[in-house]
Amino acid sequence: MKNHSSDFCYLRPLLPVIVLGLALLNCGCVSLRERLYYSAPTVISGTCRQMNTPGFWISRHADPDRVIMDRGQIERFNSCISEEPGLVRDITGLADLYSGRELAEEFNRQIKSLYQHGLYTFSGKKAGRDFYKTAEDLMCLAGVAPQVKVKFGFISASSDQRLLPLEDGLYAKINDIDFDELQNSSLDIATPVAVLHQSVDGKWLYLLAPLSDGWVKADNVALCSRQQLKGFLSAQRFSVVISARADIFLDDRLTDHYDYLRMGSRIKVQADLTDAIVKVSVPVKDVDGGFIEKTAYMKKNDLSPGYLPYTPRNMIEQAFKQLNSPYGWGGMNGEADCSQFVKEVFACSGICLPRNSSSQSGIGALIAEFNNKEDSQSKIDILGKVYGGVTILGLKGHIMLFLGMAGARPYAIHSLWAYRQRSGGKDTVRRVNRVVVTGLDLGKGSFKGSLLQRLKSVRQISD
Repeated sequence: MKNHSSDFCYLRPLLPVIVLGLALLNCGCVSLRERLYYSAPTVISGTCRQMNTPGFWISRHADPDRVIMDRGQIERFNSCISEEPGLVRDITGLADLYSGRELAEEFNRQIKSLYQHGLYTFSGKKAGRDFYKTAEDLMCLAGVAPQVKVKFGFISASSDQRLLPLEDGLYAKINDIDFDELQNSSLDIATPVAVLHQSVDGKWLYLLAPLSDGWVKADNVALCSRQQLKGFLSAQRFSVVISARADIFLDDRLTDHYDYLRMGSRIKVQADLTDAIVKVSVPVKDVDGGFIEKTAYMKKNDLSPGYLPYTPRNMIEQAFKQLNSPYGWGGMNGEADCSQFVKEVFACSGICLPRNSSSQSGIGALIAEFNNKEDSQSKIDILGKVYGGVTILGLKGHIMLFLGMAGARPYAIHSLWAYRQRSGGKDTVRRVNRVVVTGLDLGKGSFKGSLLQRLKSVRQISD
């Protein structure tokens, strides 16, 4: 999921980076805060244009319409995941009180860990003690009570979740602006949360979400009671977003735009307005910061009435709806990294996967695990026998959705920032920065090795 490198502006492929970079800098086209890389070709080596459609892979599937898990099986699957500590949290089931000592210790651990990593600010300076002292003062550790009363709420506007109550970013490398180390995740409208603490300036709330913990802007959280939370979440009628993004409007003419929901998000439905428009409920803040339901409107073709049946065909089609969507580390800029992409696809069928790639790699029915001593052909032989669309491939720091075989080569779709290509005795970084179909031989010959060589686990998402 976390592949450290960063953005550049408009380089033509295959030109020497340094020469072109100097030329652009001289004409003022490239910021000093940006780093320059080669761009990847539009069609990645080893693929062809036909591979960029779901039909290509569905036609190669042995049983694309097989139901892998029914609703009861999926509920049991989700229940098993929620029993594993630190993976998925039931917000409605949290206790009324939370240990203030544990919360303060977590704040201290977070600051210490970030400081020890030697991170840089956006301006390229090393973040020193003054930077972290500012964050620590905002967190008000002395104000954490021995027992914290848990408050509940909903995300009322799409939100970044931060590791510190700061908008300023921190980066592992100078100018590594695509990878803000303070970006923990991003939360969609109607995400249930438990609020534990508030920053001194009142602008940030520290909260627990179902898949992650962190600081969110207070303006984006509508507080409610536990009963209100349960009532909204238990709505009998709901729809699931099956588009890459689904717009929310405040008028039935669909002109007053409010926000959008990402694939896999669940929304409470009031009624069908027309054959093309559905009336929904979204949580918003009242003047006192409390929760109220507001009527809004969405396009029907962006939604599924209930979860999609869990079949390989549906998962492949959902994945391809995000083809070429930009990569977004930790949900930066509202986009998806590798694990968020996988999570969104399976959420369309009501499957709740953990947030991080390392956790996702441990979920589901294990087909194979590798320790890098296995030869590539043995891995290919295994992949040739598994189902595309419902199998995830785990690497260190990365996760992919397996599509199937074309010829004797395995392929996957994944949200990829970059890959390495051996050239002239050294590695060249090729920036992809999008959801893309690639063969698992991508990166072959590079210092890190191909995707296939780095493959650690093969798991089918099933019970």
